[in-house]
Amino acid sequence: MKHFTHYITRLVGVFAMLMAWNGAAVAASITGQILFGSAAGSTKIEAATVSGNDSQSRKWTIVTAGTTSYTQNGSYSQVGSSKSHATSLTATMSCADDITITSFEVKMGGFTGTAGSIDLSIGGSSVKTGSLNGTSDVTVSVSGLKVSAKGKNLVVSLTGIAKGVKVYYIKYTYSTGIGVDDPTFSLPAGTYTGAQDVALSCETAGAKIFYTTDGSDPTESEDVYEYTGTPIHITTTTVITAYAQTDDDMSSVVAATYNILQDPTNTKETAYTVAEAKDIIDRDYDYDLTKKVYVKGKICQIDSYSGTNKTITYWISEDGTKTDKFEVYSGLGLDGAAFNSIDDIEVGAEVIVYGVIQKYNAIYEFDKNNQLAEYKEPAPMGQCSVSWSVNGTVTGTESQLQGAALTFPANPAMIDGMTFMGWTAATSVDPVGNGIAFVAEGATVPAQAAVTYYAVFAKVSGVVSTDTFDSSDETAGWTKWVGSNYSGTPKFKLDGIGKYVSSPTYTSPINEFSFTFKGNAVSGTSQLSVIATDKDNVQKTIKTYAAEDIPTTATTETIKIASSEYYSIMVEYWKDNGNVAVDDFVVKYGITRSDYTLLVPASLDVTIGSTGFSTLYYSDKNMKVPAGVSAWTYAQSGEGISATESYKEDDVIPAGEAVVLYTTSPATYTFRFAVTAGEKVEGNLLKGTDESQTVTAAAGNALYKLGNGSKGVAFYLASADGSSFTNGAHKAYLEIAESSSARDFFELGVGGNTTGIEASKAATATNEVFDLAGRRIGNAGKGLYIVNGKKVVK
Repeated sequence: MKHFTHYITRLVGVFAMLMAWNGAAVAASITGQILFGSAAGSTKIEAATVSGNDSQSRKWTIVTAGTTSYTQNGSYSQVGSSKSHATSLTATMSCADDITITSFEVKMGGFTGTAGSIDLSIGGSSVKTGSLNGTSDVTVSVSGLKVSAKGKNLVVSLTGIAKGVKVYYIKYTYSTGIGVDDPTFSLPAGTYTGAQDVALSCETAGAKIFYTTDGSDPTESEDVYEYTGTPIHITTTTVITAYAQTDDDMSSVVAATYNILQDPTNTKETAYTVAEAKDIIDRDYDYDLTKKVYVKGKICQIDSYSGTNKTITYWISEDGTKTDKFEVYSGLGLDGAAFNSIDDIEVGAEVIVYGVIQKYNAIYEFDKNNQLAEYKEPAPMGQCSVSWSVNGTVTGTESQLQGAALTFPANPAMIDGMTFMGWTAATSVDPVGNGIAFVAEGATVPAQAAVTYYAVFAKVSGVVSTDTFDSSDETAGWTKWVGSNYSGTPKFKLDGIGKYVSSPTYTSPINEFSFTFKGNAVSGTSQLSVIATDKDNVQKTIKTYAAEDIPTTATTETIKIASSEYYSIMVEYWKDNGNVAVDDFVVKYGITRSDYTLLVPASLDVTIGSTGFSTLYYSDKNMKVPAGVSAWTYAQSGEGISATESYKEDDVIPAGEAVVLYTTSPATYTFRFAVTAGEKVEGNLLKGTDESQTVTAAAGNALYKLGNGSKGVAFYLASADGSSFTNGAHKAYLEIAESSSARDFFELGVGGNTTGIEASKAATATNEVFDLAGRRIGNAGKGLYIVNGKKVVK
């Protein structure tokens, strides 16, 4: 059953661990390190395979590929060069000891044009990843581990190297103290046909195992189970994540993914999906790839017709898009019949193809002699309704043929300090702008059934700066690795793996990027990518052009960047066949965007008169306090009141909170309605109404309203007896308990006034003394009192 007491158990376990560590000797942390280079004691990398012992006499083996170039330096070994590219480097140490790894680190460096992905793993599980770059040395490290290393390999792998790499050192720390072995799985992770049973075990005596089956971390998830010894039965693709725990310690979290193929017989009725077909090709398990299989999908692209063989070469995917497509090479029609023309099939048709699947030159495909087992014509396109919504109001609706090109309207005007960013079909957006798929003005996309596109707005600050880079004016700070150039425009020739043009790193975020490009005989798996880098030097691909998407004539592409996190940008080409020419790069930067929203809050203008005071109340609107204004609430203080400056500039007065407004510069101020509410003040005596209406005091209470009378600006008794009066729309009033007859007024205690209570009846007496609560004192001792309406010290 689900282990709902897991959090309490875990807390108790952690407390017990702390007590055990406090009372028992735990081995100190030990560091193992292997250095590279020509310094004394270093292990040199000078061949494709090199071995050496680290500082703890453990053997490391280094294997490199793709190069014969090795250079030794004072602090590092250089593997590969611009003329002899390294493609990968793997360092492995096998651990036979019963130790627990607590940290793992590697230092590497690159050269101009170098790329590469760094991965640190223990026992086949990745514990840290990083990226090699060509501008600075990179340290990839992870600490806080508690991974049992006995019988496992510590591995540092570097893949996707474009040129060469500097290798400085590998180090790790470990402990021989108390530890818990990681749980193990009876069935290795992989792809299986039909339901499977997975048993969990742990070599540490007395350890309990906790696990999840949805891929979530069992140390954090509420959907966690305690393993009782009964194998876990899985019938669909499942990720099992587990850890073991004793009273003294806990293991690391480990996971295994099981891809379950639903039907081992693979009939036409149980045809594989495209994803399952690719998985069968990629996975190393017992499957005969010479056996014909059924695969279902939707035609997404038709390439060519062979009049000689009467076949068509086309592509299928799971959803009909060109993402993750699967080639049907030289295919025949239903039951092996010949095709008469390329028009015999249509894009969008649902098909089941029967034949031999394989991977040819990185392309997943059906081999020739495949045939259609089923063909369903694409559904006829119908009419669909398309709407545009601006700030919660639909500004236009039209009927379009489904799949037809849809042109978006012009940008809406700026609304209340917010700027239009683009259109999105999402019904909500992240306030910081992450993950918004914008459609810009004038763009064309296929119409979809009953879709609404919403205008996205954001705050904008800063000044736009523009930087250009082209073949006629190569601006300083830009870098390129392009090989030869064309004589015309576009000039820069990207012809190879990892060829690129890169901008400098700017001090403010990039907002827009444009460039001109043209493909020349580009085909296969070739692709052009636009890659942005954030302030932490983490790269993200923001646009990819597959071979078929690269134009054959010079085309200018403009990319608007929604978020404000990228500070450099690069165009990079990875070649299979053909090359790409690029030129005329323009970067616009310097604008910061924030507060992304589909609904821009409205605002309210409030005039504060010459006294500097006013009141405000809205039951259903949160209001942001403008500059130069403060908002005050009042609480009971004995038989008097006390004032508190509750909301200052940019604070939000929550809906339903009545306040007194104060300013030293009387004027009309704009209060913006906020989406997020502020905090209400507990015990606030102020109340309000949205409409002009009569309000009545509760028994034993009296009502006061703000006025400018004989005592200046104060709360005066609202009526003769304070029992009821007519309050204005969106105005606040004061209701306070009275233990004796109602007082005439209360001073505000704001803007130089004294907070307290006065009774006008005492004003005619020249020798009567009152305390600060307004009570008459017959025999006053030392203290602060009110005499004739003024404070005196006795």
